[in-house]
Amino acid sequence: MDKKLVGRRREIQRFAEIDRLGEAGICVVYGRRRVGKTFLVENVFEKRNILKFEGLEGASPETQRKVFCEQMAIQLGNPTLAKLEIASWRELFIILNDYIQGRRCTVFLEELQWLANYKSELIVDLKYVWDNYWSKNANLIVVLCGSSPSFLINKVMKSKALYNRSQYEFPIDELNLSEAKDLLRDSMHPSEVLDAYLVAGGIAQYLTALQVKSSVYLSLCESSFTKGGFFSGEAERIFVSSLSHSPVYRAIIDYLASVSSASKPEILEKIGYSPGGTTTSIFQDLLATNFLGVYAPLQLGEVKRSSRYYLKDSYLRYYYKCIHPVSAAINNRDFHDNPAEALPHASYRQLLGYAFEKFCLHNHKLLARILGFNAVKYSVGPYYMVNKKSANYESGVQIDLMFERKDKVLTVCEIKHRDSPPGVEVIAAFEKKLALLPSKYDNYSIHKVLISPNGAAKSLEDRPYFDMVITLEDLFRFC
Repeated sequence: MDKKLVGRRREIQRFAEIDRLGEAGICVVYGRRRVGKTFLVENVFEKRNILKFEGLEGASPETQRKVFCEQMAIQLGNPTLAKLEIASWRELFIILNDYIQGRRCTVFLEELQWLANYKSELIVDLKYVWDNYWSKNANLIVVLCGSSPSFLINKVMKSKALYNRSQYEFPIDELNLSEAKDLLRDSMHPSEVLDAYLVAGGIAQYLTALQVKSSVYLSLCESSFTKGGFFSGEAERIFVSSLSHSPVYRAIIDYLASVSSASKPEILEKIGYSPGGTTTSIFQDLLATNFLGVYAPLQLGEVKRSSRYYLKDSYLRYYYKCIHPVSAAINNRDFHDNPAEALPHASYRQLLGYAFEKFCLHNHKLLARILGFNAVKYSVGPYYMVNKKSANYESGVQIDLMFERKDKVLTVCEIKHRDSPPGVEVIAAFEKKLALLPSKYDNYSIHKVLISPNGAAKSLEDRPYFDMVITLEDLFRFC
């Protein structure tokens, strides 16, 4: 197995268990572009004679089948297969069956949503071939893989055609912080690993792109602000490759890049899209691929709102903040000689501070584990003291992150991502926030937490104010 395959222990173990069953199986694999789906499957099944067939974005069913035949001809060593004119997927799969019958192999259908043109015809024909041929081949594993979770879930996992036919579901998520550290070079300091993670998330290809130069900052600038740089063009590749099925995907991301968070009705109103059945699958896709995150906000003064969506993807947040505004200058090669000119170091540190707040929000389970109450049910989110007159969600004093726990404890978190540890100056501002909490929390115990990668300054340590300080060491240790 490739030594660069980091993490994925649970998925590797499940794939191995399926292989040991000695019976035909279907593995449904989905996740974000570049999250490592293909790399994982190819490494896990490298000894099983993989036959890989990849869909083409936007191609007709006839073209998809023609390319399938060409790929089959190359992999099976039979040039005549490339000349076949096939009228249906059923016919094509039956021809493939003649070559794989009784053999220990893996049929890997990559970007299934493109192969199928987002329709059910391929799935229906696959069901027929599975029932009558492939399910009888105990040495066969079929991998259905794609970057459109709603298609894989609704058209495959939940479809009447293939439902419950020896299926195994594999949602592929990003690497966690500790796994990112394992992927990056040993000489990189943990604080730089965190910086890389805040910008690139747990996407292996993104992380490795941030170790080209002597620092994450210089690597980021080089890849972002030069024409043809890896990060400068990645957003368009995402929109073409993963989110091209509907322009609504991009409209939602464009809007959420401009706000801290919004409810679904607010989003649809802002982008001029009417609510309907398709919106469910659109939001499902964006959540399952981790482009978006969602949380149910705590009580907002006297105002209650529905769930809030936010732009979760680390790279896209960075793209909209730093690359998109200067895209014309990048194309004009204005930063060719000095890419760091486009992102002053002070702006970079400010970017990391905001990204760290989002990191804490969607890693709230990790924080609960560090703080020792992960077995307790809770609600979590940033907390705004809303002005009752305006009822503006984004206005008012903000608590960075708050856990409303079922054991009648309110864990209130102050998040600081700074080059130097925060000192006693944070106490007064934090006390002001606590004083504004509504009376509904009068019977709660208050658990005060500082989340600071560099810990607390000695002046703050000498004041036993915070009940606990979560540091970078804690984040890595509990991942």
